[in-house]
Amino acid sequence: MSRRAGFTLTELLIVIGILLLLSTLSLAVYSSGRSSDRIRSAARIAQSAFLGAKDRAMNAKDFRGLRLTRDTNGPLLPNSNFPALVNGFVIVQPIPHDPYPAGSIALERLDNNLDGMADSADVLIVHGISSGKGAVDWDFVAGRFASPGQIRIPAGTGAWYAFTIDTTGPYKLASGNQFLRLLVPYTATSPVNGMTMVTAFPTTNKATSSCDIQFGYEVVPFHQPIPLPAGVVVDLRYSSNNLLSMALGQAGATVAPNIDITFSPRGTIAGATGGMGAYYLCLRDIEDAMGPSTVPATAGGVRDPSDPACQGDCLILAVNPGTGLVQTYAADLTDANSDGYADNLFRFAQLGRAAGR
Repeated sequence: MSRRAGFTLTELLIVIGILLLLSTLSLAVYSSGRSSDRIRSAARIAQSAFLGAKDRAMNAKDFRGLRLTRDTNGPLLPNSNFPALVNGFVIVQPIPHDPYPAGSIALERLDNNLDGMADSADVLIVHGISSGKGAVDWDFVAGRFASPGQIRIPAGTGAWYAFTIDTTGPYKLASGNQFLRLLVPYTATSPVNGMTMVTAFPTTNKATSSCDIQFGYEVVPFHQPIPLPAGVVVDLRYSSNNLLSMALGQAGATVAPNIDITFSPRGTIAGATGGMGAYYLCLRDIEDAMGPSTVPATAGGVRDPSDPACQGDCLILAVNPGTGLVQTYAADLTDANSDGYADNLFRFAQLGRAAGR
């Protein structure tokens, strides 16, 4: 009677090797699927957060917004000490403030060479009256202004205008030199809201009025933060430039500025940020965001979403400033010139269509 031969050592090693390979492939597919599910869930959470802030603004008939909270344990933005990753959101509202009363400001035309003649027909200067009733102290409270600055002329009933602060020249903001420069000209005829004709600085025939100035935003009381799912972040390095500029703040900033996207009572993006175009937020796996590049062209650099080593999906959350509409799109990972960077991650969002259509 013949005995049945057993497996040889070589055959056992081959079988074990095949099983290990299959288990590794299965785990990779499973992990990738889990990552993609988390990113899609993160997109839904982010979309709900933005729409929730928009609804709050419309219901309160006042400004409300969403502040992006940064992950202080992640990588930094290029050439800065500010965190590059966002791990959640909080709802914010305007900081309460008292209006500057009638007669506290004068609207003046530009006169850069101080010759008493207007250099521009546009009203671009708000001159704070630094003495008497309603004296302003903008040089003292400038650190509390929203970024960019927002001023309403006249107080309570006027339109909101964005302003900037000069650091040099005749309109430099300093003690006894209370000037704000409007980014959008104030248009006025005689009379407007009880004001006299606006004339050139430094003549005495100036239009005086009241104003409100937005002193930034604070977290809504008793509001619970809205975290993204564990392992998913908004990568500011691959988000739109307008969002990146907000994340970096003004040149020379030493403290990371708040990233606040605010809605007006009409449901549109408020203030000057509304004129910066659509916002595109790049949602991706945190391991992909923190991993080094594996593409020779970008060796030593950060891992671009188009890098073959990326394990998770990359989605783009688009926020339309004119309508407040928030939608999610696939990122376009095309790298036609093979330089290691996607040519335009936001192309599908800009076209308003899903990938592959």
